[in-house]
Amino acid sequence: MLLAEVEIAFSDAGERVRVLATADFDVFRGVGRKQLPTSIGGALIHVADHTQRMWAVVTTAKVLKGCGLTPAVGRRSREARTGCAAGSNVRA
Repeated sequence: MLLAEVEIAFSDAGERVRVLATADFDVFRGVGRKQLPTSIGGALIHVADHTQRMWAVVTTAKVLKGCGLTPAVGRRSREARTGCAAGSNVRA
């Protein structure tokens, strides 16, 4: 069952790569209400960057949870707010 799902995922990924191999990445693409200019290649790079950052956030949260810590979602840490490490009065 699991190997069949992996095989399907690789097949789908292969099809996407074949389609992208024939794409013209310099084609104009307007983004947002103001239709800011970019290219299809630029948009793909942007999506890849966001995807990479999101996986880093997910992995960090899982590590913190595994260590018994709860990440402060939506709040900056004391160190990030003040530049001071916990237990220290000296600015970094």
